[in-house]
Amino acid sequence: MLTDLNSMNHAKLLSPFASLLLFSLTHGAVYAQKIGDVPLTKQQELKGTMGMPDEMKCLGFIQASMLPMDLYVSGVEEEGLATFVMENSMVYLNGPGLKNAKVGDVFRVVRPEAKIRDRLTQQLIGHYYKELGTVRIEELRPGGATGSVVLGCNLMFKGDLLLPLASKALVKFTGDKSTRMTPYPEGGLATSIVLAKDDAREMAEGTVCFLPVGAREGVKPGDRFTIYRLQPPFDAKDLIVNTAHVRSSVEGMSIGGARTGAVQSSTDYQPTMSGRYSGELIQKLSERQIPHRVLGDLVVLEVGETTSAAKIINSRSEIHIGDIVVRR
Repeated sequence: MLTDLNSMNHAKLLSPFASLLLFSLTHGAVYAQKIGDVPLTKQQELKGTMGMPDEMKCLGFIQASMLPMDLYVSGVEEEGLATFVMENSMVYLNGPGLKNAKVGDVFRVVRPEAKIRDRLTQQLIGHYYKELGTVRIEELRPGGATGSVVLGCNLMFKGDLLLPLASKALVKFTGDKSTRMTPYPEGGLATSIVLAKDDAREMAEGTVCFLPVGAREGVKPGDRFTIYRLQPPFDAKDLIVNTAHVRSSVEGMSIGGARTGAVQSSTDYQPTMSGRYSGELIQKLSERQIPHRVLGDLVVLEVGETTSAAKIINSRSEIHIGDIVVRR
């Protein structure tokens, strides 16, 4: 009996790392199961949908200014044993925003993660908020409230903020995608990717990212942008031939007991790539004009006043922060 109790206590006191690992392993499977459980008719209705309903609640956003702490997570059910909560957990809430809340109200939980700046100008774009899930108020009491975690996109900690849950329309896209030959559209709204969800450094199809343009620039949910990467300027070192690959295979070989010496090239003629011709060629190549590299496409999911969240819908190569996007 004592052994059983010790086992239970050991399981209850999982380290934060072990609990985080468990969350990472199970959350993806649970989310996939939710999608798989959608009836076939509903799946057909959702064809072309860029983000499932629960996914739309987990996008994150960039806010121009910091949000006030009107309502926040102040504690967990197992105080002293746990520091974070997951789906189906109980949380305690505090803040002046409770005066307008009712039992049954659902809030989204967010956390300020970082200041986002333009990589070229270093101008502040805004504050990145990670969306962590949703909490429903189960009980109101003097000085506070008790809630339950309805949806968990990520771990929630004490101090995380609660915001009113706003409905988000599903975004569909069934249009054509870019090809390797898609030209750069002159005159289109152009900007660059400033952040990837969860601070990912390399992005591909399915990744959510953020753009520094929004409703102010006329951006709407469903807008498609093609992703380009500017080609680097010509580098004269590209013309250098590695002499180790052209050196004669008979270098240093003995013939009849006599050394042949070091033969520097397998050819008997003077290389053309030297002198005046080399200088002219480098000048011409430095003035070249070649098209931007086409990397893929993204579709805008949610629009703020000055920023937008988008999902990459196809990619031919890894996509990086700073890559150019142009509205089609």
